[in-house]
Amino acid sequence: MDCPRCRPAVAPDGPYRKDRGANRRRPPMTPYPYEGDITVQRCERCARLWVTDAQLRAIQDTRINTHDAALPETVAFRWGRDANAEPETVDACPSCGDELFATTYKRSNVPFHRCLGCRGIFIDEQALRDIEVLWEGVSP
Repeated sequence: MDCPRCRPAVAPDGPYRKDRGANRRRPPMTPYPYEGDITVQRCERCARLWVTDAQLRAIQDTRINTHDAALPETVAFRWGRDANAEPETVDACPSCGDELFATTYKRSNVPFHRCLGCRGIFIDEQALRDIEVLWEGVSP
């Protein structure tokens, strides 16, 4: 599985015409232990995560972390960005090849890309942790 965000690295082409572009490949997504026994895919270059729908539900059901009472406000501040900002450009879903759509998590402005085909998401690790804060709420 290759990263949908990173552009192929430009490597020197061979001496023959047929070799042009043969060395260009997107960086691979490798297994990355995220939380508990949940392993997601992570890009070696940009460190973005690919999380399947089943993994996302498992992350939502796992309550490993406790959060400070100020964190939900911190999340809102961190992602409170200009509504007219251009979303980051990514290519097709690395899992099924469908188009990835830029969206935000409910009313929090935490950005991510979702595939409507396989329901996986392509997200920054900090953004996923911030969504967890919103799911888990505040510790008593």
